[in-house]
Amino acid sequence: MFITILYRHGVYYNRILTKFAVGTVASLCILVSAQSVYAQTATPVLVNPGNVGGILAPGDFLFKYKDSSNNSDGVVMRGFGAAIAAGQAVLKAGTKEWNERVASEGTKFSQGLAKGDANAIHVAIYIGNGVLAEANGAPLTASVTRWNLFTDHKGETWRVFRLKNREIADAVSKVAGTWATGRMKYLIPAQVMVTNSTFGPKAKADGLQYAEAYSSAGGPPAWSKMFCSQFAVSVAQSAAIKVLLVPKTPKLTVDSLEALPTEYKMDAMSSPVTVFGVWEKSGAFQIFGPIVIE
Repeated sequence: MFITILYRHGVYYNRILTKFAVGTVASLCILVSAQSVYAQTATPVLVNPGNVGGILAPGDFLFKYKDSSNNSDGVVMRGFGAAIAAGQAVLKAGTKEWNERVASEGTKFSQGLAKGDANAIHVAIYIGNGVLAEANGAPLTASVTRWNLFTDHKGETWRVFRLKNREIADAVSKVAGTWATGRMKYLIPAQVMVTNSTFGPKAKADGLQYAEAYSSAGGPPAWSKMFCSQFAVSVAQSAAIKVLLVPKTPKLTVDSLEALPTEYKMDAMSSPVTVFGVWEKSGAFQIFGPIVIE
């Protein structure tokens, strides 16, 4: 079996080029299409330029979603992290490289998937007027910038996560718009599914830098690239620290960040799968969808 893994527009595509010929049981276990584990709560809502203002609000987090409710091309790639490193890779089941990657990555990747919803494959931030701020891997223009919901994402299905704290949501929209200038380029998320999402010392130190960059055009100076969920989480952390901690703590330290609510206490390098799962369980969001962009 030959598997081609493509990265395009923030989506992993898994195309089986030939029928299964040879391989291991392990490879079959981790290379399967994801089934929907997020229940539809209503008939998909069609969003267009005329009604978007009544459906979406600035600061909403939108998770691109693949399940049986939409006919988008491709299926969710449930392979292993190392295969993503080059952006495109061709592997043959049963080869030494295949088996080495299964052995080294398979268990970690399965554990990563268990943290959230494997159908949540991309995340962006709505900043109003039909515009998303996002780290998007579109060819030629791959960067953290502003994207038009109706021309760049037409026909796509999304779930909406709306913060219940409106002050933080407004700050999220402000930070996202300030950072999304195109200065930061798109980072291929090579190992996000096997990254520990724990809010440890490095994650906290990064959080402080995100907070310091709250008003910095183009985003935190130390970062020249970001991927989709890294951008979303870092923006959320910057906004939450500004609203919740700065007024009470004149001099922030890494220990100060322990006071953040659970939904902000994760490594920004976490995958969309993990972020979806943590935020869904947090109770901090009103979650609705699916919505389909016309």
